[in-house]
Amino acid sequence: MNNESSLGLKIALGVMLLAALLLATVVVLALLRNTGTSETGPSTQDTITWQGGISTLPLADAAERANARVAAWADDAVLVRISGSWRPGPGWPNVEQPPLAWSFAYYSATEQKLVSVSVSEEEVFWGSPRLVSAPIPALRRFPPPYGPDTAWLV
Repeated sequence: MNNESSLGLKIALGVMLLAALLLATVVVLALLRNTGTSETGPSTQDTITWQGGISTLPLADAAERANARVAAWADDAVLVRISGSWRPGPGWPNVEQPPLAWSFAYYSATEQKLVSVSVSEEEVFWGSPRLVSAPIPALRRFPPPYGPDTAWLV
């Protein structure tokens, strides 16, 4: 019975070793498949290329359109933030070229809400007004006394 136990133990160890090797092989193959190694080839995902145009919308014109839209919402709304969105890619932003869209944030004390208005050459986009818990101070001066070449880029 000692020989039979020893033989059974060897068989059990061999089966467990074989199962461990099989499991390790499956894990390695799964990792190789998900990492896009040379064995599986490069990713077939399409590259997204910029298709937009060039903007000619100056800040003052965009602000005028945004102000007209926000005045219909709340007559006490004050401008609290301005930002621009330039075309992604090397060399941006070119301060000689206006951004593709301007975004403005306004706060209304009577509504106790903040709203975002984005302006492109073609459209004015209205965001949903959001309730805020504390008043937001207005920008001190608009347009600011400096150009985009000296402003912070975020």
